[in-house]
Amino acid sequence: MRGPVYRFLVDAFLKPLMAIGFFLGFGGFFVFGGFQSVQVDLNRGIGNTVNGKITRSHLFGLYSVSTEVEGITEATIETRRTRTSSSNLATLLVSGLVLNSKSGSTPVFWGFSNVDEKYKSRIKSTLNHYIRDRDGNSLQETYVIRNLFGWIGLPFFLIGIFAALSWPVTIVACWRKHFGSGDAA
Repeated sequence: MRGPVYRFLVDAFLKPLMAIGFFLGFGGFFVFGGFQSVQVDLNRGIGNTVNGKITRSHLFGLYSVSTEVEGITEATIETRRTRTSSSNLATLLVSGLVLNSKSGSTPVFWGFSNVDEKYKSRIKSTLNHYIRDRDGNSLQETYVIRNLFGWIGLPFFLIGIFAALSWPVTIVACWRKHFGSGDAA
């Protein structure tokens, strides 16, 4: 039989750490992919070519990455199949908006569960209108993407945050359970 110190360490640290890790990891993964915002800055270069910068933010702005694109020819909506294993049995569809340029395709955003096809089409139309219209000097737009995966992961992520913030209360409660409250009656 193990002593009270071992049980205290398991109850106060190991079990809560595993639960917090699960909720933050599971929820964070889905919130990262499901809630993103994209800032698109396009401008005209030499010879009326369209160049731009795409800044994609995840986790409510805590993580962001920027990509420079030169010689943009059009914006398209693409759907691709991804393989999750070595066999072709488990494939997922990934859909998103892509800027095509002379050097290849650059994704504006991707997602496994894009629920608003009209929104993607409207963004595509706005970007293509600027690309084809020779009069516009620059275009700066911010698009907020919220899809099903983000909404599924949000409750798990919030539970993980709550659990992490309340962890000290758990430690004190486990201390009292295993070693008494320190009050002698």
